[in-house]
Amino acid sequence: MNNKKASHIGRITGVALGPGDPELITVKGLNRLKEADKIYFPGSVSQSGQLSSFSLEILKNYGLPPERLHGLHIPMNKNRQHAGRVYDEAFELIRDDYNAGLDVVICTEGDISFYSTFGYLLERFQAANMTVELIAGVPAFIAAGAAAQLPISLQQDKLIVLSQLESVAELNSYLASFESVVIMKLSTIRHEIVDFLERANRPFLYAERIGTPDAFFTSQIERLKGRTIPYFSLLIFSRHIKTPFQV
Repeated sequence: MNNKKASHIGRITGVALGPGDPELITVKGLNRLKEADKIYFPGSVSQSGQLSSFSLEILKNYGLPPERLHGLHIPMNKNRQHAGRVYDEAFELIRDDYNAGLDVVICTEGDISFYSTFGYLLERFQAANMTVELIAGVPAFIAAGAAAQLPISLQQDKLIVLSQLESVAELNSYLASFESVVIMKLSTIRHEIVDFLERANRPFLYAERIGTPDAFFTSQIERLKGRTIPYFSLLIFSRHIKTPFQV
């Protein structure tokens, strides 16, 4: 732990943990975690009040003192006003740490600036003219491509990444305009996926819980029939998918 005087301004670092495999964090990111006085990690609160954190499960692999770990639990619903209040409260906590001279890390799974909860805090830090450093990480769809030995895009391929679609109906126009299409967080369209894949008749890679012992990959529709689609899941459409793949 750093021994800074309270009169000194602290340090805020956003650290990406990667998609789930604890070895996919960068060396720089891991060093910042070890140096930190406080580490804040995102989690979620279900409508029943149950707490969960994928980031915490990753952090447990690094031998960090438990007393340095602090959860920022965001409600899992579409009431962004409520979530905004949680971010406001988190900002105030972290600002106090910063003004007290503490070395603070806010971490997130995946990459720090790609569909990351950290982005909402970053807006508040920047508005308050606080100095922040971001340490990049491996996004889930990049890790999925590597696991499947799939070049997601090559040469002049156009790539689009989508998240939490309301309906699969909008996918047809994207598939007609882009050589590679990635859809993340598939649970919002989980009841439509199999029917769409059967109609589309295009090569795809489905992946879930990437980088964890429960990781699952397939490019076969039959293996998705009757399967529960979790929040941490994605689909990749690419002309470079040549052969059936499954794990």
